[in-house]
Amino acid sequence: MKLSRFGRLRVLDTDGQDWICLCDCGAVKAIKKYSITGGLTSSCGCYRLERLRKSKTVHGMANRCPEYKAWKEMRARCRKGHRKNYFGRGIKVCSRWEKSFFNFFKDMGPRPPGKFSLDRVDNDGDYSPSNCRWAPDEVQANNKRTTIWVTLNGERITLGRAARKYKIKYLCLYSRWRKGLHLLEKVHG
Repeated sequence: MKLSRFGRLRVLDTDGQDWICLCDCGAVKAIKKYSITGGLTSSCGCYRLERLRKSKTVHGMANRCPEYKAWKEMRARCRKGHRKNYFGRGIKVCSRWEKSFFNFFKDMGPRPPGKFSLDRVDNDGDYSPSNCRWAPDEVQANNKRTTIWVTLNGERITLGRAARKYKIKYLCLYSRWRKGLHLLEKVHG
């Protein structure tokens, strides 16, 4: 067999299932034949390391860190493609954050561990340092335009939380709310 080149690898010896290869970076490595001929391996591992190094940004954080992901998603939501929920409602990203992930991270800090995400305090307001926070899922869920708030026994509460608190099926409470009926009439009446 003629010695061949596969990606960055030049095959030096084809004895058995392990082929001896010279990588463009200068490393010599034994690699399984099926891995090379099947296209699974094209370097000694140096290509993967180069890609990892390139995934770092000027702010020194990986592109996959949760804060960077939140920043990218925030900016994407406020572009023309999201007419109904963000762009169409006039919600913008402040210029300080639009231009710089570093400024966003400096203002917001690291995302707390657990299920936290970027949340606007005023759901109709812009993304800015004075209107944003890292919020747990339950707070996020209660801070939507579609969240139904009711007052029960003098307490302002979401319909979902009321269902859990009074051990009533959510759909039952929702149905009563839509019909304008007293929500707890059957429970306490």
